[in-house]
Amino acid sequence: MVRCLMQGLHNEAHSPSHQVLMGPNLWLRGGVTALYLASQCAACTSWRLESVAPGDVIARDHPAELRVERVDGQREVLYKPEVDNDSLRGAGSPEARTLDRAVGLEDVRSVATLHLSPGKTIGLSVGVGAVVGIIIALATWQGPLGGCCGQ
Repeated sequence: MVRCLMQGLHNEAHSPSHQVLMGPNLWLRGGVTALYLASQCAACTSWRLESVAPGDVIARDHPAELRVERVDGQREVLYKPEVDNDSLRGAGSPEARTLDRAVGLEDVRSVATLHLSPGKTIGLSVGVGAVVGIIIALATWQGPLGGCCGQ
């Protein structure tokens, strides 16, 4: 059954009307687009623990989000963080318009910022590229005997 489905894909990919729409250049562009999107995804980021004071991190990096670990071990992400006297203030969600969360600086054990992870990015890009390559190969494969299902 799988071979018949793949043969159907093969026949569709090689029909004259479909070749105009799905020629080799379009397959290549689709693969490049998929690799680009994979390299830009949020899954390719990691939290990096900062070794300087929270106020220094905000002044230096101006992060869009800051993960705060409190002295009691609770973690919270502050969006659009800023230092306000003796507190860290931020929004509870990326869409929030007001800074509705506050944590006293004396209650902060550590802070972390998001950074692109090259290893994850490369791994995901290679994985997506392999999947795209396999799909293209299967869609254009004629099989060991040149076809299947009596066609």
